[in-house]
Amino acid sequence: MHTYVKRLALMAHQRVCVLLPGMLCSERLWAGQETALRSLAEIVHLRPSAPDIDAMADQVLSLPYRRFALAGLSLGGIVAMAVARKAPERIERLALLSTNARAPRPGQHDAWRAMADRVRAGEFHRITPDGLLPSLVHPRRRAGLAGTVVAMADEVGPEAFLAQLDAQHSRRDELSSLTAVRGPALVVAAEQDALCPIERHEEIAAALPYGRLEVLADCGHLSPLERPRLVSDLLTRWMAEGADPPHPRDNHL
Repeated sequence: MHTYVKRLALMAHQRVCVLLPGMLCSERLWAGQETALRSLAEIVHLRPSAPDIDAMADQVLSLPYRRFALAGLSLGGIVAMAVARKAPERIERLALLSTNARAPRPGQHDAWRAMADRVRAGEFHRITPDGLLPSLVHPRRRAGLAGTVVAMADEVGPEAFLAQLDAQHSRRDELSSLTAVRGPALVVAAEQDALCPIERHEEIAAALPYGRLEVLADCGHLSPLERPRLVSDLLTRWMAEGADPPHPRDNHL
């Protein structure tokens, strides 16, 4: 009963920040930001697992909070944008890191199917170290972060990874839905991101009425791990912004 009462109190009085990791990422992704964010809000880690993006978004919307700050990286950012499409009134503020609002290209579908075939063939534990790692981390930090990235993949596991790969096929263009997000919006790109180029983030920031783009130099796809202090500073500044920014931009895509 004590735990239940405590949760009700948090729901009623404390701000909430929901953190969504990327594909094959666990809560470790946000380890460098969690302490700073906990001084500003209750932190809720959610690792959506469903065969399509809208079902993942519904898992976020099933959380028992009327409104919440929402931050997502890569696939987590794609899910966050689907939440914005389905229920923008639930999002107090939005942060999108290393992500893409566009529908998939044909070649991406082929790559996801090939990875799924490898998982079903029993090769899951080789996919990250042998194939994905170079596209996830800046070359200078690869050796130092390889263990963490592989550990996150192992924590996700093959069954959840297959669900994530299935969900990738259901992605759609989310740019038009971002205009409904009325709170502070942070978009974080990385100069050496091999998966999500800066121009994808520029168009996301332009679509958000209160969007602010930050580009991290000397950084790859997994920016919270690579530049933990800088990403922590950006997210705490985002959380500290007033809930109703004074002047929305005029956005015409």
